[in-house]
Amino acid sequence: MATEQLTIRGLDEDVQDHHLSFSEQVGFMASAFWRTHARDRILALAVTLLVIILTTVYAQYRLNQWNVPFYNAIERRDLDEFMVQLGVFALIGGSLLLLNVVQTYLNQITALHMREGLARDLGRRVAKASAGVEASSHADNGGQP
Repeated sequence: MATEQLTIRGLDEDVQDHHLSFSEQVGFMASAFWRTHARDRILALAVTLLVIILTTVYAQYRLNQWNVPFYNAIERRDLDEFMVQLGVFALIGGSLLLLNVVQTYLNQITALHMREGLARDLGRRVAKASAGVEASSHADNGGQP
């Protein structure tokens, strides 16, 4: 069974047959990202996500440390300390829940902005290329549309 190769109209065959290595593909995507208008917003969201993730790590650490006083209160059958530790758990657990919700929201917003930026940049490039083709077509016809 022969493999079919998809082609793009208007491209030379040598360009169509060019296969990029993984490192070339990563470099191509990185350069496209740094040229996009959505770059600053995406970077700000990425930094915010990093802060949220680090805060979640700290809250998990605090939750692990909370286990000792909680089980000590149960072992001593100290109802007052047990209730205090339940309050501490509610704060830590509520914080972790809020952090997870915010992290999920920011992940979705970041993906949305990345797609939006890609679509807008692609649209600009297509419009620019179409304008260039139209201009050369007018020049070839002696300025007639």
